Amino acid sequence: MKTRWTLADLLDLEYFLGRDEQVLRRDGEQALGRRDRVIYLARIAPKLKKTRALAPQELLHLWLRVRQHSLGGNEARQQEEILPGGVWRELARLLGWLALLFGALSGLGLAAAFLAYTGRAPLNVSAFLGIFVALPLLLLLGQSLFFILGRQGRRAARTSLLQMLLVRLASSCADWMYARARRSATAGQRLGFSALLGRLRSRREQARLFVWPVFIFLQLGAIGFTAGVLGLTLARVVFSDMAFGWQSSLQLSAGQVAEAVRCLALPWSWFLQEGLGYPSLEQVQGTQIVLKEGIYNLDTKNLVSWWPFLCMSLVCYGLLPRCIMLLAGLSRYRRQLEGLELRYPETRRLLQRMTTPQVETRGTRAGFGRPAPAALQRPVPAATPDPAPGDDSPPQEPEIRPAPAGVFADEEQARPGHVAAALSAGMPLRPEAVSKDELARLEAQAAAAPVLGGRALQRLILAPEELLAGLDRNQLGEALVRRVGPGEIGVAALPFAESGETELLAQIRSEHEAGGLDEVYLLQEAWMPPLQETCKLLERLRAAVGLATPLTVLLLGRPQGRARLGPVRPEQAEVWRQRMQGMADPSLDTLELVEAP
Repeated sequence: MKTRWTLADLLDLEYFLGRDEQVLRRDGEQALGRRDRVIYLARIAPKLKKTRALAPQELLHLWLRVRQHSLGGNEARQQEEILPGGVWRELARLLGWLALLFGALSGLGLAAAFLAYTGRAPLNVSAFLGIFVALPLLLLLGQSLFFILGRQGRRAARTSLLQMLLVRLASSCADWMYARARRSATAGQRLGFSALLGRLRSRREQARLFVWPVFIFLQLGAIGFTAGVLGLTLARVVFSDMAFGWQSSLQLSAGQVAEAVRCLALPWSWFLQEGLGYPSLEQVQGTQIVLKEGIYNLDTKNLVSWWPFLCMSLVCYGLLPRCIMLLAGLSRYRRQLEGLELRYPETRRLLQRMTTPQVETRGTRAGFGRPAPAALQRPVPAATPDPAPGDDSPPQEPEIRPAPAGVFADEEQARPGHVAAALSAGMPLRPEAVSKDELARLEAQAAAAPVLGGRALQRLILAPEELLAGLDRNQLGEALVRRVGPGEIGVAALPFAESGETELLAQIRSEHEAGGLDEVYLLQEAWMPPLQETCKLLERLRAAVGLATPLTVLLLGRPQGRARLGPVRPEQAEVWRQRMQGMADPSLDTLELVEAP
């Protein structure tokens, strides 16, 4: 399954994730969990092949398509909400045409001023080449250098002195603005500012993508400019009498100029010979302008011999290189989009909500319900044979069954049928209206489909010794399974002594390098404010597990009665969330082990 992300898709994804954050703060994660699980079961799972698992980017892209389709299928909501991706598509299309038009008008205007021939003196070929060929070619070389540096990756970019100065200047401006804002801001506002800056810094990978549309618009403008100059030059040659010559204060002989012209004409000299595609030595000699002699002694055949050379120079040194740079920029832009990993907390939570079966966990005196199933992957039903490996045939249509009333937003338009079939027909879904029986049946239908991989996730929970001493490790692991889904979970105590912590971090690093560690959780008491020591510990953990490994602060609420794992109050979770966002770590997240009722 080929996933083709676009910048508009990324904008829509950020928009939907931002809305989900608001829902998360208002209604808790349970509402989002049910919605995303129903989306996966009803719209994604029936289309999956049973021969391979999905990459996270593919699953995110399918989810995004469902959300976009759901909004687009509801005209009332579509009028209220305009997706930023659609705005970007229209804006990019408009800017592209404007760049092309502006470049063409600029080329026409400048060429018209230069080619204003009065008949008194021939137009200077040297000036024409300098203005319309050499100068754009120098700009093209500068942009080519930018393109080459972009291919060298982040290490090469960091060695650029100009980029280092720009980054330092931007960072200084941001720090200055933040310092001024802190003077009159409350503690909550300062925490919010810090979280916003951290969120922006953690999106550096996506922010770099906006450079490429600018690069592409520049190429379109340059193509329009060269096309305008070329078109006007041809028009003036066809519809008016033009004369071209050359002159220079340098002591250049006609032979030297003819040799330079022959070298410049190499790209087209194989099909446009001397005298046709570029002037010969005799024609070069016959078009040298001497101010005191004027043009009366110059032959007309020689004076008109330059225009094919000038037009072909515009094509070969102006138009074609810009077209090549445009195609190269589009290709590089596409590869960067395809290489996005989208590893940040919001997407990880979304993937967990989609791939984790819904489990009803009502509070008891012990504090928890039953643990979730041990694995997501279950045997394939005998009635549905697996396709052969490499089979690209379309997936079988799901069985059509009556849908429960109230499942669809436009119930009067929903024909009787299975949830997935009706959704495929364009019916917007209200996940909260799906009954438990229907949800259970969808779970059973999707049980055979691979999700995100073939092995269980290896998770590690780290907790301070004094905190872990009062908890049951098995109960802690079961609570995490219910929260984030199945996986193999280990629990380790963080020693108070610095030497013990160093030894533990070394063991974690070794385990990570051996490929036996997928996620790390740091257990913290939510009612305690996030201290600087905690942030330093997270930085040391990040150094041990690398930049890509998800690192999550697992928040624990105050014990309630005999329940040692208490729920976390929303305001406490928000303080921790904003403080962690301020660290600008795209793979750092916060999670309440037990949500508040």
